[in-house]
Amino acid sequence: MGFLSRASATAYNYFGWLGPLILKIFRSMPDQLKASGKGVFPEAYAALVGMLTLISAVASAALFLFLWLAMGVIMQLSAMVFTIPVITLLLLVVYPWLSTKALETALEAEIPYAAAYISVMAAGGISPYSSLQRIRSVKLMPKMTAVAGLLDVHVKARGVDPVSALEKIAEELPSREFKELVQGYSATLRMGGDTTHYLVRRTEMIFSRQEAKVRAIAERMAMLAEAYLAVGILLALGLFIMFIISHALPLEVALFGVDTFLTVSYFILPFLSILFIYFADMLQPKYPTADYRPYRFVLFTFPIFLFSVMAFFAPTFIPQLTPLLWPFVSARDELVRLLGLERGFDAAFGIIIPLLILLVPAAIAEIIYSSTEKNILTGVTRFLREMVEVRKTGLTPERSIESLSRRKYGRFSKILRTVAGKIAWGTPYQKIHEYVQRSVRHWVSKVNLYILFDAIEVGGGTPETLEALARFSEQMETIEYAKRAGLRPLLIIPYIGAFVLIFAALVLLGFMKTSLLLAGRVLAFDAFLRLFLPPLVLNIAMMGLVAGKIAEERLAAGFKHSVLMILVTILAFVLSPHIAAFLTPPA
Repeated sequence: MGFLSRASATAYNYFGWLGPLILKIFRSMPDQLKASGKGVFPEAYAALVGMLTLISAVASAALFLFLWLAMGVIMQLSAMVFTIPVITLLLLVVYPWLSTKALETALEAEIPYAAAYISVMAAGGISPYSSLQRIRSVKLMPKMTAVAGLLDVHVKARGVDPVSALEKIAEELPSREFKELVQGYSATLRMGGDTTHYLVRRTEMIFSRQEAKVRAIAERMAMLAEAYLAVGILLALGLFIMFIISHALPLEVALFGVDTFLTVSYFILPFLSILFIYFADMLQPKYPTADYRPYRFVLFTFPIFLFSVMAFFAPTFIPQLTPLLWPFVSARDELVRLLGLERGFDAAFGIIIPLLILLVPAAIAEIIYSSTEKNILTGVTRFLREMVEVRKTGLTPERSIESLSRRKYGRFSKILRTVAGKIAWGTPYQKIHEYVQRSVRHWVSKVNLYILFDAIEVGGGTPETLEALARFSEQMETIEYAKRAGLRPLLIIPYIGAFVLIFAALVLLGFMKTSLLLAGRVLAFDAFLRLFLPPLVLNIAMMGLVAGKIAEERLAAGFKHSVLMILVTILAFVLSPHIAAFLTPPA
């Protein structure tokens, strides 16, 4: 029993009378709970909703009295605490729906590859029920593994025949593709048709739909990137311009205070970038497993990043730290001098240096790892197609792998030679599969190789079976290529936004400096730069992360874009005096 089930049982025991009341108000809750696959009794979960809402309401009332009577906060502000039970109720009511959507998204990512596996195994004489049970032995498809577990319960514990059990589960799951696949298979089987041909054709249709979904995803990401350009970048530009103009005005008519600027630039703008990263993550399909190795480099360099922030950035605003950290401060100032920049840019480099320390190792690792995995995926697809042709000559699957191991398939060649050696020594396919899972990180490559070895071990690796596998693998690679081609142009939007932000800010700074000199006003320009430039650098680095998430579907891909944008920012700093001199009149 999971935590949600235990909590619901406890709530039903003490607040069971609230369950029917909640269900009368939210009538769709039982259906959403059933579709989410949580396995929770609806009245018990409704009792949990009522219990937590009631507890939060009592706590809010106590907090209201404390704030109003004891702390002296005005009644209108104190009454805002009563939004807590409302938010609690809404979140708990929406939770089953969110769980259903998450399950639907996960199933959409796994079902095309599960259908390919079932079709390939059917070509070798294995039924879908047996294929799903074999999926349980590996951890490649977590949601389909859970479906296989439910199927096993229906068949072995309740005595339902496998086909009827499949139909029942397909009706309950929030996946149209899986439902149509199972219903068509059961109808073909009962009418005595060719189930293998149906499964293969249906899987090809699923992959065709998947390709259309990829195009739709690219369009949604384009809309999201445009929204980020309008909200995140133009809003930042407008706020930075307001702050510059406010400082150019006399003190008594200043419009934009320092506290407001620091709050907006260090908290609100980065929060907006994080929000868009979250939206992109919700809209993009995700594989069950991902390569987390680049993030390990971030974890490794994070303590160094914190120390470098203290060493290079903090002394700018806490002068007492300067004597303690003088070697780092002098190195930063010397770098600013060598680049030909004036005083005031030191604070910007105080944040640039820590960001580069944090991101450069992870960016290099991500470039190496992602290029390696893409190369392996291409090599696996070529290998499967050539194996089909070699297998048609009459060679056994094992001899086919051994002969193909002498050919070049990019980064996959080394893995293939090791696999061929293990097969020659009689290593079980289970051990070979474990080696492949450790050596390959890209989920699609893992699935292709797992289907290959399982088809050889169970289905004999017939030419028909391998032909189906090679065709599906080529479709998988086509979908990956279409996805990258559709998303790659979106990279230009954050880059354009960052360029506009840097260019406009620096030109306006130069214009303000010249105009104030013409007006006979004196402004501590270096102090203004120390206040203005660090958040500009920080938000440009956040734009790189958004660019990586939107255009390459991985936050780790944003590391290299952040580094590139920071380097472009440094170049803009170096050229800023010349740009300002060209665009502004001489003082």
